[in-house]
Amino acid sequence: MKGNRGVGHGVPAPIAMSPVAMVWGDDQSALFERESRISESEGLRSRNRKPKPVPESGRGIGMTSGNMYPVIMAGGAGTRLWPKSRQAVPKWSLRFEPGRTLIQAAWERAAAVAPPSNILAVTSPDQADRLMESLPDLPRDNCLVEPMMRDTAGCIALAAAVVAMRNPHGVMLVLPGDHVIKPLQSFVECARKAERLAAESRRLVAFGVVPRGPATSYGYIRRGAPIEGFGDGPEAFEIESFREKPDEETAREYVESGMYYWNAGIFAWTAETIIEEFRRQLPEHAEAVRQFMDAGRLGLDAAAITNYPKMRKISIDYGVMEGARRAAVVEADFEWDDIGSWSSARTHMPSDQDGNASDANALLLDTRGCLISADPRKQVVVIGVSELAIVDTPDALLICPLSRDQDVRKAVEDLRRLGRGMYL
Repeated sequence: MKGNRGVGHGVPAPIAMSPVAMVWGDDQSALFERESRISESEGLRSRNRKPKPVPESGRGIGMTSGNMYPVIMAGGAGTRLWPKSRQAVPKWSLRFEPGRTLIQAAWERAAAVAPPSNILAVTSPDQADRLMESLPDLPRDNCLVEPMMRDTAGCIALAAAVVAMRNPHGVMLVLPGDHVIKPLQSFVECARKAERLAAESRRLVAFGVVPRGPATSYGYIRRGAPIEGFGDGPEAFEIESFREKPDEETAREYVESGMYYWNAGIFAWTAETIIEEFRRQLPEHAEAVRQFMDAGRLGLDAAAITNYPKMRKISIDYGVMEGARRAAVVEADFEWDDIGSWSSARTHMPSDQDGNASDANALLLDTRGCLISADPRKQVVVIGVSELAIVDTPDALLICPLSRDQDVRKAVEDLRRLGRGMYL
């Protein structure tokens, strides 16, 4: 929504924003009164709801076979978009487009490739109630709760056990619950190709996003030889290597070479294939999967409490993908953003002709390139500054140069170290 009024001749007018703040999601004031953990009775009550129909925007785009099991990762500690995002107010609950949160957009993607009965979501105890309220179509037994954070490898081990109990040949489609992906059709085409590759070749498949520029905040995947014979759709390649987040010069070389993709953190593999890789590379995770499967769905929560502390905290990228013997990348030529900083968030918010992005009731005087986020019931006035993030919540205020927004995570760590966990 470009062209909102900002700095003009004479007295400038406030940016014309919707009275419903996009990034706020639910009323955050009420969220601070919510208990951080839910009792089992509350969880069952919120989860036991009559499913709603699949959104029309997800119908007819191309349901894959019932062999697909999307796994939505819906955890996180709320560090990169603090103070709007917290442990109990996760990033996936924020809105960057009218009418739905990030997690609801992730559900729409999952529902476009699999029936609701196949869709799993993995979350934390203090986010489970909120997740079920956000996804009323999610079956109660498909909400998996991690007793503690063990990074993405632990999350995937828990989900792999559940999928393997239902269908060991089922293809898991692992999706972060807090990314922006457009258009839906392009995502579905990649999911189809990844499902076939994973099922027929027993490869671990990553989604590689065609880079739009030399980004330094993402990891990269270098592609190898092309893979033929798995139908039409996006191209697929062997993975030659994974690369760490580069400096700007290296990132530019990657993009200019045409051989690299952004690592989107989206993966596909069969349950049995990922469990085999756990056995080979992360034996403590493989043992946890065995314990989860022995416990069955009814005993899964207790088994998780016992076995999660035994698993090393490590990402699936470091723990499995970098050492995988058979890995492929599907070229994903869609718009993708993990919204990993306030600079990134700014690109998904309404803005004026001076580059100010805001969801606030803001009066801006001689202000350029700023992000302003606040409760729309509060009048905000900003004068004579540029390229700042100004983010206000009922109990915390962030002001920092957008060029330093990667330091927000460090600030959160410092708050924790200083014993100010009530703000996290």
